Amino acid sequence: MSRLAVPPRLLLTGPPGVGKSTTIGRLVQLLQEHRLPVGGFVTGREPGARPVGSGGRTLPDDHAPA
Repeated sequence: MSRLAVPPRLLLTGPPGVGKSTTIGRLVQLLQEHRLPVGGFVTGREPGARPVGSGGRTLPDDHAPA
């Protein structure tokens, strides 16, 4: 399999509660199952939380601080 010169980038936006984090989590899992490199970060807030600033986490380890 050939590698791309520039890795693809993905930006996923939408209203709260539509499944963005779930979708990205599943995509990361599928890519890792195929031994494809995954990296980046996810920003957001806890469901129902008041939007004060922004939090983040790195990928693929969604428990590591951003």
